Amino acid sequence: MSAKVYDATLINLNYQLQPKAHGLELKVEGFNEKLPLFLKMLVTSLVKFRPSENVFKVQRELCLRKLRNFFMEQPFHQAVFYLKLVLSEKKWSKEELLIAMNG
Repeated sequence: MSAKVYDATLINLNYQLQPKAHGLELKVEGFNEKLPLFLKMLVTSLVKFRPSENVFKVQRELCLRKLRNFFMEQPFHQAVFYLKLVLSEKKWSKEELLIAMNG
């Protein structure tokens, strides 16, 4: 996919993929008649993506380490997170995420 994305950037087509509370947000931008084709290629690549077992394990361990490290951060950092947690309709706590990942 990276070669196709590089080709798209040459004609000023770009994308952003960001995690959101309810899933992923995919933004595409550019002024070109190929934009619908570019979007289709991106969505198809995302749907067909299957990480190798090794890549999955490495990413899972990095995520677990980041979650565990949260509890060693300064209290004011944790307070900001918990403020957002109580004000958000759908957000999971770090404890819930750790339980789910170790489940």
